[in-house]
Amino acid sequence: MHQYIHGPALACHFPWLENMHNKMPSMPKPFYSLDRVSSRRCLWWPSHATDWPTRNRKYGWPDSATVDRVVTGGCDVVPVAHHLCRQDEWMSKHQWRLSFSRAEVVLPKQQIVFHMLRFYVKTERLPETGDNGGSTLSNYRIKTLMLWACELRPRSWWTDDNNLVEICGELLHILSVWLTDIRCKHNFISNCNLFDGTDNPRSIQLTGNHLRSLTSQSLAKWYINNYIRRCADGIRYLGAEVSRLFDDISTSAKIQRAVSAVVDWRHVYKTVLFSKNLHSAQTLIMHVVCRDSLTVRSTCLWMTELAKFDHSLPVYFVGVVFLHVASKTTRDSLTDELLDVLATIYRLARQTLTTDKDLKRLYESIQLFIGDVLGLTSVRREQNVRYEVYDCATPMRPLTELNKSELVELLQQSAVEHLTTCNQLQARDHNRLAYVGIRDFEALYAYKRGEYQHCLQLSALNILTLFDNHIDGGLKLPPRDTLGLLIYPEIIQLMEDDIVSLIGLAMIINPTHRVKNGTAAISQQSLLLYLMTQCQIKLGHSLNRTYDYVKVTARHLDWFRIPVSLDKVLIKLIERKIQYITT
Repeated sequence: MHQYIHGPALACHFPWLENMHNKMPSMPKPFYSLDRVSSRRCLWWPSHATDWPTRNRKYGWPDSATVDRVVTGGCDVVPVAHHLCRQDEWMSKHQWRLSFSRAEVVLPKQQIVFHMLRFYVKTERLPETGDNGGSTLSNYRIKTLMLWACELRPRSWWTDDNNLVEICGELLHILSVWLTDIRCKHNFISNCNLFDGTDNPRSIQLTGNHLRSLTSQSLAKWYINNYIRRCADGIRYLGAEVSRLFDDISTSAKIQRAVSAVVDWRHVYKTVLFSKNLHSAQTLIMHVVCRDSLTVRSTCLWMTELAKFDHSLPVYFVGVVFLHVASKTTRDSLTDELLDVLATIYRLARQTLTTDKDLKRLYESIQLFIGDVLGLTSVRREQNVRYEVYDCATPMRPLTELNKSELVELLQQSAVEHLTTCNQLQARDHNRLAYVGIRDFEALYAYKRGEYQHCLQLSALNILTLFDNHIDGGLKLPPRDTLGLLIYPEIIQLMEDDIVSLIGLAMIINPTHRVKNGTAAISQQSLLLYLMTQCQIKLGHSLNRTYDYVKVTARHLDWFRIPVSLDKVLIKLIERKIQYITT
C-alpha cells in the first residue's frame, strides 16, 4: 500500500488490487485508492458564515426548512492549510479549514448537470496546476458553481426549454467569467475568494478563454463522442449495429436514433443485471438461514432491510424460514427460539402496510397461517402458556407426533406458496420469465404429494420457458447461468426419495460434487426434466419430446466443458430411464 497527501486527505493506493483486476477483467472493479480525511465536528454554525442563513433568495432555493436543517447540522474543520501557507513549516501542520460537507449533502442539487460538468472538466484536463499545487478547477469549485446556479436560477430554467447541453454550456460560460476575473465567491463565506492567492493567473485566464469559445454545437459533439459513445462501449453484449449508429451523427434525427438505441440497450442490460442481483440475494438468504441460527433480532433485520431492495425478497425470506422450521421440527423439535421467530414474522406481517394487492393478501395469509401453527403448539414455561395473545382459532395443545406431522405439512405447503409467489412477483415486476421458471418449487412439491398431472403441467411450462422453442422446431440451449438450487436439507425435504438417494450417493462417491460452501447444487432444467420424465412414465405419456430436451441439455453441459457434476449424473439417469422405457 502506498500513501501520499492528496489535498486534505491521506490517499492510500493498493497496487495489488489493480494488478488483480488487470489479470481478471471480468471481476468487478475494486477501489484502487481510498482517501481518508480527518475532521472534527462543530455543533454550531460558524461566525464566518452568519449571513448565509439570512441572505435574500429571489427564487426560494433553498427553502427555510432546508436552511434550518443545514444550520442545525453545524460544520466540520479539517487539518489542511491554505495553499499560500503550505510552505510555512508551522502553519502547514497546524492550520485548519472550515468544511461545509454536511451542508452540501443536505442541499439538493442538479446532480446530472454537476456530473456532466465534472466529466467535461476532468476529461479535457482543464484544471491546470500552479506552482503551489492548487488546482484551478477542482471539484469543490465546480460544486460552488452549481450551488450558486441553483440559488440564482429559477426552477423553470432547469426544466423548461433548455436541454442538458445548453445548461452545461451556459454554466461553463459563467465559469469562464470567474476565471477571467480570477474570482470565485464562496457560497457560504461571503468574503472568501476561492481563487485568492493564485500564483498562475495566466493559466487561469487561458482556461477561461477556452471555456468562452465553446458553443452548444461543439459541446454537444464533444459529449456524444466522449460521453455517450463511451457509455455505449461500456455496455456488455452491445450489438455492432448499435455501435455503427455513431459513425454518422450529422443530423439531429441520427443523433436521437443512436442515443435511443444505447438507452434501450442499457435498460435491457440493467434488467439482466438486476435479475442476477436478485438471484444472488436469494442464494445468500438460503445460505444464511439454513446454515446459521435465526433469532428475533436477525429476523426483524432481514425483513426490514430486504424490503428496501425489493418487495419480493421478504416473501422469499419467509418461505425459506418456513422450510427451515419444518426441517428442524422433523429432525429435532420446534424450539422456543423458532417459535419466537414465527411470532416475529406474524407481528411484522400485521404491521406491514402495502398498496400492492398481491402482497397485502399474502401478508394476511401469513397471519392466519402462523395463527394456526401457534395453535398446534404448546410451549410451557414456569408460570404461563405462551402465544395466547395471537388470537389462535384453535385451542393450544401439546405437540404430539400426530400434530407434529400436521405442522410440518403446513409449513412446507406455505413455504412453497411463498417461494412461488416471490417468483411470480419478480416475473411481474422485473420480467424475469427469461431467467427463472416461476413454479419450480410448486412442481417439486406436487410430485412429492403424488399429484403427477399437476407436476407435469408445471414442469412442461417451466421447461418451455427455459428452452424457448424456435419457429423451425429446433431447440435453443438454455442460458449457461440458469438459476439452480442449492441442496440444503430444507430443499431436500421437498424432493422424492429417488433423487435424494441419487444426490447422496453422488456426493459420497465423489466429494467434488459439493460446492465451496459444502452444499451440492443442481440446475433447474436438470431437476425439471427429471420431474417431467417421472410424471410421463407414471402417466404413460410419450417421452419423445422430453428425450430431445435431455439430449440438448447433455450437449449443453459438454459444450461448456462442465466437469462431472450432479447435473450430468441426473441427466445420465434420465437418459437411461427413457431408453429403458422406450426399448
